[in-house]
Parts: sequence; C-alpha cells; structure tokens
Amino acid sequence: MTTIWVSAQDFKTVSWGMTMEQVIEAEEIKTYSKAPDSINYKTEMAGLPAVLVYIFDEGELVKAKYKFNLEYLDPNDYIRDYEMLKGRLVDKYGQPYDTEVSWQNDRYKEDRMKWGTALNNGNVVFYDRWKGDFNKVDLGMLGDGSRVYLHIHYYDVEYARIMEEKEAEKRTKDL
Repeated sequence: MTTIWVSAQDFKTVSWGMTMEQVIEAEEIKTYSKAPDSINYKTEMAGLPAVLVYIFDEGELVKAKYKFNLEYLDPNDYIRDYEMLKGRLVDKYGQPYDTEVSWQNDRYKEDRMKWGTALNNGNVVFYDRWKGDFNKVDLGMLGDGSRVYLHIHYYDVEYARIMEEKEAEKRTKDL
C-alpha cells in the first residue's frame, strides 16, 4: 500500500496513512475498544450518540465511520436525524454528487409521513455521497425490520479507488 500524506488533517485530527499508534495519540477521546484492524471510540456527533471507528489496512488508516446508536418510538425521527446530518455535510462539503432513495417496496413512497415506517421495515434505503480531493464521504441509512442503521463513512479517496478497482476485477473475473 502507498502511504498518502497531506499537509492538513483528512478527518478530524488524523490523516490517511497514519498508524494505529499515531491515531491513538492524535485522538482526544479515550479508547473505547481496539481490534487488530480498528479502534472504536464512544462519542457524540452532532448531538447524537455514536461509535467512531477508525479502520486500518496493512497498518495504515484508510477509513473512519460514525455508527449512530439511536432508538426511537417514532421511526420518522430517524429521517429527521438523517436530514440534519445531511444538512451539516452539505454545509461542509457542498451538495452531494450522488443522492439515492431506493425503494424495495413502494407502498409508502407517496406518503412521506410513512417513510419512517418503510425505513424501519427495510423497504427504503437512503444514501448521499460526497467526494473531495482527499476524502470520499457516504451518509447512509437502512432498516432491517428490527432496527435502523445510520452511519457516515469517510474514506481515503485513493484507497476507495483501489477498492472499487478490486471489486470491478472480481465482478468481471469469470467473464
């Protein structure tokens, strides 16, 4: 893997390509848990409880993500949080280059007040994506019938490109 260093931080107080020890030293939050290829921190983002996960490949930081720990009685509250997070990301990165609302079952598609129910049941998925010089950012939300998963992923652009090429190679290998 090629180490990519830039003059400013790529994400929070860290840069892509840092080692696990460098990230631990740079991060202000106490370590929540550590695995061979990741570090997890219990935190908040935009006032929402979350786990911040730093992910390493071959010993270098390549990805970070916020996994939000939310439980609401009204499933429309998840959509409210998604829209709030999207607004903050738009303020920071501009409009997303890709926005997707994908319906597996369009029963509630025309009734926006029922979108939370559709989300909770796994019938709709939300994604927004941004790409900058050094970062690729994905905001996503989906449900599986028992809970809703809301996350923001930050990728090293070069690492994301390499992974996309590997995936394309896998898909076309047998053709």
